[in-house]
Amino acid sequence: MTPSGNITPLLDHLQDVAKKTTDPLMFQWEARKDLAKTLISVASATLVFTITFSSSLTAKGTSSFWRYSILVCWLAFVCSLVLALASLWCSMGVANLQALVLARTDKLRQAAKEALSKSQPDSDPVYSVFNEAFQEIVRDDRRSRRLLYVSMTCFGVALVIFTALGVRQLIF
Repeated sequence: MTPSGNITPLLDHLQDVAKKTTDPLMFQWEARKDLAKTLISVASATLVFTITFSSSLTAKGTSSFWRYSILVCWLAFVCSLVLALASLWCSMGVANLQALVLARTDKLRQAAKEALSKSQPDSDPVYSVFNEAFQEIVRDDRRSRRLLYVSMTCFGVALVIFTALGVRQLIF
């Protein structure tokens, strides 16, 4: 452990541990962000396109089934957009483990003092502060992944309904 007045080596070590912990996950996090951005673009373009031509899609002779189906698709696309944006919002924090460690400098300083005052600590209080920061990253990662999965599901449902209705319209 370091002298109680200077925890810079400890912070440097924890920064290295944080970097080594998050580096293997960076590719996955970046891919998830790219997928969410693409989903946002495609869903919003589909919404704009279908709303632009909504007058021809919902003409007076169109059945109510068709109109309600289009409404369901629009709601699914909107849900997909909102959930993809929420996924992006949650994923903004997943790579911030190093920043979270720095933000907890006071807690780490206190934990280092506690560790130095004990002859044989049962658990290292310094790493418990680090693990607390890591748990925030894990929660954000899990939340971001789930939101993106639900967003993709909403998008897929809307796309399948639109495709089925389009094919049905062409056949009949």
